[in-house]
Amino acid sequence: MKRFIFLAALFVAASLCSVAQTIAELTPAAAVNTSGKQRMLTQRMAKDFVLKGMGIQTEQVQKELNLSIIMFE
Repeated sequence: MKRFIFLAALFVAASLCSVAQTIAELTPAAAVNTSGKQRMLTQRMAKDFVLKGMGIQTEQVQKELNLSIIMFE
């Protein structure tokens, strides 16, 4: 369980670094929209990692996690 939380935190930190590079290339309105969408997706991915670690609805959680990762990229 600690491993999943660590991986989720590491993923969020790495994504924030890539967001900073992308924002420099966007208009202010597009940057706000993109950051809001990515914030929502990182929260969803963190939830999915925790649920997966706890063994709750693993198949459905994995599908949601995969979809969130695709949308985030």
